[in-house]
Amino acid sequence: MTQFHLSTVLSRLYLLLLLACCSSCGQKAVVPAIVSTPYTSTDGNLTVDFPAPFNVDTQRSDTAVGEIVIELATCEFNDSALSTASTLYPFDADEFDAVESLEGAVEGVIRSCNGSLLKSYPLELNGMPGQEGVVHVQDNIYYRYRIVVNGKTPSLYIVQVVGKKAWVQSETMSAFIESMQVPDNKVSSPAE
Repeated sequence: MTQFHLSTVLSRLYLLLLLACCSSCGQKAVVPAIVSTPYTSTDGNLTVDFPAPFNVDTQRSDTAVGEIVIELATCEFNDSALSTASTLYPFDADEFDAVESLEGAVEGVIRSCNGSLLKSYPLELNGMPGQEGVVHVQDNIYYRYRIVVNGKTPSLYIVQVVGKKAWVQSETMSAFIESMQVPDNKVSSPAE
């Protein structure tokens, strides 16, 4: 069985977020009004409520197992960077190990941050394995993530935020992270 480790892809996502966050660090923060802005990925498999308008970008990456396409939605808000990522992998379900892929994704996130994991816990969303955690990156910069992997239609979904500790752990950012919705972990049968 061939598995694609996500550290390279996640490193790129993390750097995008960190650069967006740090571009405004040091400026006096004025908390903007929250404007709930729903996002649904192009394939309809990920929905989340951003607290402000967002931009969508698609990135392609050639890997040893084939091309992967990553749809990113990003938003700068209150000296922080918020993002989602949705990826469908070029695997058949019988060649894909969701738990192994989740472990690789989490390891990749922590490694790419070059930080220390403060907390993490497993979760399940609609029958899919996931994990949520917080990583201390440097000084007062923290990275919070929720990752969910669908093994029946090999795909990975991430909701993440980079910013100052109090904001990353705020109710507003909890609402953003917890608004993540993905479809049930099942494959439609031909009779449906």
